[in-house]
Amino acid sequence: MLSGGGRVSTGTRPGRSGTGFGADLYKLWRVGRDNLPTVAAIYAQACNDLAATQSGLPAAFAGSAPFGGADTLQAWADLRDAVQGILADTATGLELAGEALCTAADAYARADAQAAAEYRRLVRDDGSVPEISVPAPVRPGGWTPQWGQR
Repeated sequence: MLSGGGRVSTGTRPGRSGTGFGADLYKLWRVGRDNLPTVAAIYAQACNDLAATQSGLPAAFAGSAPFGGADTLQAWADLRDAVQGILADTATGLELAGEALCTAADAYARADAQAAAEYRRLVRDDGSVPEISVPAPVRPGGWTPQWGQR
């Protein structure tokens, strides 16, 4: 908590140290280990399902305008690529955010021995949190986002 002078206050609040803080760190870790990767996997799968439509596009737009033809095919492909890129970026961002939350929980646990003990106990005792495998999102046109492809 910041005091009036912008310094960190040493006052205690429930859940800010000891076992309460350890429980908070566990919740943070759980979001990073389970919740965000689960949602990331859904976005990655949607991205990959959309990418799989590429092979059928020429046949789908083989007719003449207004529902077929090269112009309609290109407009659809551009839209599909844009949505696919958004899905890929979202999947990657969620996965990276989850990793960051787990790293933060581990780092904060090192600062408080009692919190660390509770955090480790909760992580150990909760065997119901498997590691989520997020499929690599297929990006349109082979481009890579600025932060790197996962």
